[in-house]
Amino acid sequence: MSNRLCQIAIGQFTAVVLCLSAGCGSDAPVPVAGKVTVNGKPVGNAGVTFHPQDGKGRPATAETADDGTYKLTTVNPGDGALKGEYKVTIVWDEPVHPYLAMRDGAPEKEKLRKEYEDWKAKHQAKASPIPPNYAVPTSTPLTQSVPAPGGIANFDIKAGP
Repeated sequence: MSNRLCQIAIGQFTAVVLCLSAGCGSDAPVPVAGKVTVNGKPVGNAGVTFHPQDGKGRPATAETADDGTYKLTTVNPGDGALKGEYKVTIVWDEPVHPYLAMRDGAPEKEKLRKEYEDWKAKHQAKASPIPPNYAVPTSTPLTQSVPAPGGIANFDIKAGP
């Protein structure tokens, strides 16, 4: 290898090492929490996803508690989202009966079989309170900048008549 190529290679290696040691390209998530409501009422069991608008970076996700609150996760639980601009999707699935969440053969599952069969006979599936366009990044009207003011990103969805 020529002397000039060695100098270029060493220079590039040094730049990479300095960049990594200075934190270049290693943005840490910033805390983001909030509340999801539909027509002012809290929505539990909703999935919240922040999708990077530029298609780069990592999405951040959360599930709402019964009171509609959530904390985003990118890498570690509750760590937040990377800085940037996001499209936000929100989906809701009806919670499953505890019987369905257990593995086959689990002793606890067999104890719940009768209760589950009774529940299933009477249960009426619930429609999602979240309109379907909020589930797709290309159709959701929700956007959010991170860092969010005060680390809070609340979403009140207007639905119905």
